Amino acid sequence: MEDKKRIVIRNLPYSATKESILELFQKFGEMVDTYKPENKGFAFITYASEEAAASAVSEMNGYLMDGRELIVQIAQPREERTNNGQTETNRIFIGNVSPSTSIEEIVQEFKAFGEIKDSYKPEGKNFAFITFANGEEAQKAISEMNGKEIAGQMIEVNLARPKVRRERNDRDNRDNRRDYNSDRRGGSRNYNSLY
Repeated sequence: MEDKKRIVIRNLPYSATKESILELFQKFGEMVDTYKPENKGFAFITYASEEAAASAVSEMNGYLMDGRELIVQIAQPREERTNNGQTETNRIFIGNVSPSTSIEEIVQEFKAFGEIKDSYKPEGKNFAFITFANGEEAQKAISEMNGKEIAGQMIEVNLARPKVRRERNDRDNRDNRRDYNSDRRGGSRNYNSLY
């Protein structure tokens, strides 16, 4: 399985280069791929075998490089990465909830499907999130509760999607505002030609 062949190296000194990482890690076996973004404190290496990856983890985790202790682990695919011990696939999104419904009422409806590790509903909003102890419980809750009624509202239940990074959206919105403002100040649009 390729997942066990890929390692992540964290806490790298920013001075580390792809070449310096290759020099340190090539002794464990044939490398298929290496990814090291410039001026970042992490890198990924994919080995040809699981044994090579496991050796690199056991030998290099805790290794001091330019005064920094490396954290070397088998890389987890995005869908298996943990967030405070729970995988992302354990978290469900509950939509179309009545804004007056409390999180306690929602938890009461969902606790029959398994151990709830976390729950969240913003005050006055029509959605909530619940994090179960494992993915099976989350899937069972989705299949049983999607389309059911809570407090007179037919709810929508799905796996929660990871939060989209706001930087890009903020930049896009800023660009849109800039275009709008330039139009208001006599930009290139000629509204008179519409009539």
